[in-house]
Amino acid sequence: MYFFFLRHPQPVEVREAFAGGIRYVQNLHDGYGLGKSWQDTFETDDRAEVERFLAASEAEWEWGPDGIRVVQHRRATTTHPVTGAEVWFNQADQWHPAGLGDETSKELYDILAPEEFPQYVTFADGTPIPDEYITQIRDRGLELAVDVDWRFGDVLVIDNVLTGHGRHPFEGTRRILVAMSD
Repeated sequence: MYFFFLRHPQPVEVREAFAGGIRYVQNLHDGYGLGKSWQDTFETDDRAEVERFLAASEAEWEWGPDGIRVVQHRRATTTHPVTGAEVWFNQADQWHPAGLGDETSKELYDILAPEEFPQYVTFADGTPIPDEYITQIRDRGLELAVDVDWRFGDVLVIDNVLTGHGRHPFEGTRRILVAMSD
């Protein structure tokens, strides 16, 4: 596992490009298709329950014959509740096809239009995010990463707003328990 601090990790050009926010798109199928189904994603078969959850999270949604399309507009940064620092706080690199690697990204573009991908991200106005920005975001996070060498019995407490996190590939057995609080 690795961690990095999020306060202004991105180049000025990238931060400015994301200043207007981002738009997450999910196309969740009804049991057959790429990615997760809406039932697996929301852990229910009850459409009304899904709609209540989406309404509470200020998402837009539309049911179709094959599932549901969910669109969420979010800020690319957030303000730390204690320090007041503006921090990078989004998942653009995880939702953008460029984050999948060149070959997988190309294959996805070959079979679907971006707005039909299981998950996709654009700038808030719907403008595509350039692949180079996603590469910069990913590389900057990896450059700032600090590996944590877990040992049996370790306890780690992090500020999830101020600290980004990710995982390197791992083989073997392990048990990691997570608790979150305010």
